[in-house]
Amino acid sequence: MSRNISNFEKAIILIVIMGAIFGAGTYFIIIPAYEDVGKVNTQIEEKNRQIDEAMQLMVREIQIDETMAESRERAANVNEGFFPEMTTTEAVTMVQTILNGANYGRGFTAEYGIHVTDIEEGLLSLQVFSGGKDIKYALREFATLFSAEEAPAASSDEEEFNPALMAAEYLLGANADELEILDKTAEFLAEPISLQLTIVEMLKGSSLSAEERQKLLSFMREILVITDSGVGMITAEFTLRIPYNEYLDFLDYLHAYPLRMEVNTAILFQDNDSSILNNIKFDESTGLADIDFKLFIYVVKPMELPEVQLPDRSEAEEDDGQ
Repeated sequence: MSRNISNFEKAIILIVIMGAIFGAGTYFIIIPAYEDVGKVNTQIEEKNRQIDEAMQLMVREIQIDETMAESRERAANVNEGFFPEMTTTEAVTMVQTILNGANYGRGFTAEYGIHVTDIEEGLLSLQVFSGGKDIKYALREFATLFSAEEAPAASSDEEEFNPALMAAEYLLGANADELEILDKTAEFLAEPISLQLTIVEMLKGSSLSAEERQKLLSFMREILVITDSGVGMITAEFTLRIPYNEYLDFLDYLHAYPLRMEVNTAILFQDNDSSILNNIKFDESTGLADIDFKLFIYVVKPMELPEVQLPDRSEAEEDDGQ
């Protein structure tokens, strides 16, 4: 026995069918699509991370290339100021060339020839003179001890000078709190290289006072003193028959010579007898004397670096664009 379906029942059936369709669509279409969106977002984030890393590597590589180019240039020019390596015969010729340029271009002639040694190792060192600080001698100590006035205290500026603290304040800026500055100061004391690099940056700027700059320069000079650096050295000995004034002029000439050499110590104290200098007897009739010289000529073999072809950045960028 059949009967007609009421509108209410039709509505219920329609709702059931729509629910089934929506549920199936959600399960088979919407949920997978949503999951795909999450996967795509994850892939996008990973690609962005890879792009950032690639950009950082590219910037770093450019900086390394520039640093290498600068280092190569400095290395290639390290011999500037030194004499080139030479044989003993070439050394004699070089010394004669030096003598020819002396005496205001009129030149000197070695009286008994020029004697040179083979190249051997010589040591260069830098000495930092800190005169005026902490002067001590016996009578000064007694004068200070028994003086009616109180002995002057050490300069407060000297006591308070703290390059690590200055560097920390410079690096962190005016807004840093005291704890941050103390932590950075301790870090600099534990890592001297970082401190020195920061001081170099400070010296490049213009924010330092003249006094601060001088203190930091003195601090860096004492750190960067180079001792026992070996270079090539040729010793040349000769004798010049010259008057006293030409002797002094010759010392000035050697001092101003553009290449590196050193004359053996010249002590300029004179005897009461004006014709005697350093136990050297000048002929009173001519004013001439035979004066022995010993020159240390410093030589360096020029560094020959192979050519290095650095990558062409413009070509690399075009390839990336394609």
